Amino acid sequence: MKGDMINPYIENFVNSLEDNYVFLNRNAPSTSRGLFDMLNYINKVDIVFLNWPEEVPERKGGLIQTVFYICLIFYLRLRKVAVFWTLHNKESHVRKHIRTKKFLHRFTARNADYILTHSREGLSVLSGLIKPATPRVLFIHHPVSNPINIAYCENRIYDVLIWGT
Repeated sequence: MKGDMINPYIENFVNSLEDNYVFLNRNAPSTSRGLFDMLNYINKVDIVFLNWPEEVPERKGGLIQTVFYICLIFYLRLRKVAVFWTLHNKESHVRKHIRTKKFLHRFTARNADYILTHSREGLSVLSGLIKPATPRVLFIHHPVSNPINIAYCENRIYDVLIWGT
């Protein structure tokens, strides 16, 4: 399927972390079903990495996926699944559904357990969304190509789901 192609950013990111994490959906991090792909793995994961969730409103079934996303985040928190969000853009490049996208941006920033950013500007954007200098914000240089060590709790291998629009 055309929508099943792996984004090079996500592939490089997975490669940089795979020594410490088992990516359950490594070969298909997102498909044409969007967020609903996560249902295949949701009860098997310890950690979820999210990429571009604020772009969900533009996708097929965007309104339903947006509501599902909000419910999903609360469900993951109840299950104590760690949510990592990569802040890629300070705001969407496409103005369509901009209010919903801004809401999702703020919602994700406030509800993610850890936030990764690749730019110093990302740090300043986050300071307007969450408490400044919070230890849950991680700065990682871009492009991601070398192994990354994101220490998470115990010294063990984690089952991870990576997703991106």
